[in-house]
Amino acid sequence: NELRAILESLRNYHHFDFATRWATNEEEIATLWRLARVTQPVIRRANYRFRPLPVADDLFIPPESIGACVSRLQGILRQHDVAGSIYCHVGDGVIHLQPFFDMQDPQLLHKMKQVADTVYGHVLNCGGGIGPTRGCGLSRTPYMKQQWGEVYPVFQKIKRAFDPLNILNPGKIIEDDCTDDIWKFTQGRILVAFRSDNLANVNGEHNLVSQAIGGIQQQKPTGELLIREGHQDDHGPQPADRESPKDVSASFQGDLSSQSSLDRPVPALPLTSHRQDVAGSVSNEHPDGSAPLPRILETQLDWQPNLVADAVARCTGCGDCRINESQMRMCPLFRVLPVEESSPRSKATLMRAVLTETLPLQSLTAEDFRKICDLCVHCHSCRIECSAQVDIPLLASEAKAAYTSAHGTSLSDWILNRIDRLAAFASRFTPLVNWGLANRQTRWLLEKLTGISHVRKLPRLHAVSFLHRAARRKLYRLDQGSSKKVVFFVDVYANWFDPALAEALVAVMSHHGFSVFVPLQQRPAGTAAIASGDMNLARRNARVNVAILAEAVRQGCEVITTEPAAALTIIQEYPQIVDDEDSRLVAKHTHDAGAFLLTLLDNEELRTDFQPLSLRLGYHLPCRLRAMEVGQPACELLKLIPGVEVKELPNCCSGMAGTFGIKAENFRTSLRIGWPIINSLRDPEIHAAVTECSACRIQLEQGTTKPTLHPIKVLAAAYGLWPGGMQKLLQPGSPFLLS
Repeated sequence: NELRAILESLRNYHHFDFATRWATNEEEIATLWRLARVTQPVIRRANYRFRPLPVADDLFIPPESIGACVSRLQGILRQHDVAGSIYCHVGDGVIHLQPFFDMQDPQLLHKMKQVADTVYGHVLNCGGGIGPTRGCGLSRTPYMKQQWGEVYPVFQKIKRAFDPLNILNPGKIIEDDCTDDIWKFTQGRILVAFRSDNLANVNGEHNLVSQAIGGIQQQKPTGELLIREGHQDDHGPQPADRESPKDVSASFQGDLSSQSSLDRPVPALPLTSHRQDVAGSVSNEHPDGSAPLPRILETQLDWQPNLVADAVARCTGCGDCRINESQMRMCPLFRVLPVEESSPRSKATLMRAVLTETLPLQSLTAEDFRKICDLCVHCHSCRIECSAQVDIPLLASEAKAAYTSAHGTSLSDWILNRIDRLAAFASRFTPLVNWGLANRQTRWLLEKLTGISHVRKLPRLHAVSFLHRAARRKLYRLDQGSSKKVVFFVDVYANWFDPALAEALVAVMSHHGFSVFVPLQQRPAGTAAIASGDMNLARRNARVNVAILAEAVRQGCEVITTEPAAALTIIQEYPQIVDDEDSRLVAKHTHDAGAFLLTLLDNEELRTDFQPLSLRLGYHLPCRLRAMEVGQPACELLKLIPGVEVKELPNCCSGMAGTFGIKAENFRTSLRIGWPIINSLRDPEIHAAVTECSACRIQLEQGTTKPTLHPIKVLAAAYGLWPGGMQKLLQPGSPFLLS
């Protein structure tokens, strides 16, 4: 009551304009604490010419003086013509100040030091302190003597006694007469991009490094790499010879696989604006006359080089992507392979090294470079959990695309990227194919020929695809008169390996009065192709799909799919592959099927005429559905069914990661990643697992005979739309084939 009276007094009598929120239970309290940590991600997504830099960011002031201090800090920023963000822990007297600096300002170092001198000087004169929550590193070391006063010589004596050679964190806390060097080093560490004067002038043959990498090809078995202009049309298991207007050879030396090579300091990236002139050519000249960013990359995803620099610049090297906290997934591979090469930031570090020419452009085609990029499985967990939302999968795709342009795809990748074509051919011999998939000797031979693990459970192939069934039912006709219509993007798994799932979705949507349109010309989403770097195949598929889906969207359809990976590919990656209005339109109107049904529930349009089902299900949230940030729609929908209990499985990646876990070389690593989930399914109280992702389904059935169901199938059974009911759904699998 006393606190309420104080707030009312401030609002009514002192006319302070503010709002309050009372937290009365643990959930609300936790929410408010999370809000306090939202500021950094928002700040880090700022314009990349003007960046917030932590040069005067961690301050302490007696709480009673914090108001006057904040006012003075705002005056200091105005005095130096610098914008900044200020947020405080008022009760503790902690202030976090982050000035925004112009990365292209030639006087940047001088201005950074001026602001830090003034801010720290004012705080110390007010009886405050430096580094109460984040410690005192290089940038704060020059002010330690002023802060500690008479105690500082004691620090120096302790340092000399225990570290006479000055090898333990040299230059930190105890100043060693190199203040200017500290500032220069600090600048190099915190400016992750942008300064063009850090880039050495290149001439001679290295000028050709600025040519497009889309046509890099390895033409000589001697280890020399040829850089060629232009793009290939397709990449089979072996690269084809093609003519090109320019050749230049250079040798790539150095080992990228060692951790030390990744920890090596990397120069900052120059940030320039690449302007399109009237004739359509790209202008690299910067308005202020500074050295431009060389056109090193003409990237496979239709990026402009400065956008590549921006993407790399998002990574500050903070190391949050190395966290193994249970409530975060971050990088599943880093959890089981805890070395720097496995961390997401290593990919940003490598791409930064290429952009700054610390590594030659030819390193993109090196085997060691590819091995490190293959440690990204494109689950997108790091992208959504990174405070700066660095799109590591995008950077990894770029690097893999360069390697693929030079060497072509491996046989296993070529097969898995085109599994729809192979399934169409093999469907003529379905009984023989399914017998072979269940036969131990045949599976051993298959592994030797294709690299697909001989112990991995695989789905059964169906003789008639869903698209053929849709053609028979004339679902390819769009009902113009219906006010409720959806276009169904089927993708590979539901088309060839589980057409009953596609039938279930059509039945559920029809049950809700929707007209379902199934374009017969649609192609696979290309998720596996993007993950392996086969961008030409992915781009061809994307263009066909975007043209078909965009026309349907313009006629009032929403795009739905039962495959989260396909949905995320359309939403996140199609606008990067096909950079046009149609791709962005389709992305905006694409939904996971469960998330779309949940919107019907929110709008009170979902039918709840469910039949009771006595089921205890273990639910796994796929990484790619999680990356769409739509919550857990399946859990909410299944809990509406009478008699159904849903238990959430451990919050980790299943380890399958699309086609990653299918390969024999990745099988053990895949199981190590997904073992917490697989082990939890041994709980006798769980009747079956449930997940939206087809790849996760393969993994979840690997260590148990319990079936893994798609939520749409369970909903169809609850609506009475599934032939045979739940008993048919709960049939166990076999040692080599899924249920």
